[in-house]
Amino acid sequence: MVVNNSMKEINKDLSEVVNQIDETLRSSIIDLDLFNSLISYINNLNFIQTLAFTHICAVIFIFLSLNSLIALYFGDYLINRFNNENKYPRIYKSIELRKKFQVYFIIKDLIIIYIILILLTFINILLFITF
Repeated sequence: MVVNNSMKEINKDLSEVVNQIDETLRSSIIDLDLFNSLISYINNLNFIQTLAFTHICAVIFIFLSLNSLIALYFGDYLINRFNNENKYPRIYKSIELRKKFQVYFIIKDLIIIYIILILLTFINILLFITF
């Protein structure tokens, strides 16, 4: 009996937690109906449409990664062009920190681009073999 009552209490507490989470998600900034409708739309796509959607998403990720690389190099150009290191000695440490992390940002962006290109190639090969 004691175990049964404790199980009922735990079940009641868990259902309260689930209800609070549900209320929080309903009142959140992100509209879940829009998200759920997008998910259902993607699930209703046929094979070719799914591949086209995948290609569009991959191109967007590649575009964003390339923009990040361009911003890194253009930022360095602007720092050197306007001699910001000498003009603004207070931000010199942040410029140096940015230069240290720049290599990691470049590696991250290049890895993302290569992974997406490999996946796109794999999807295209599958599509070529299937049809």
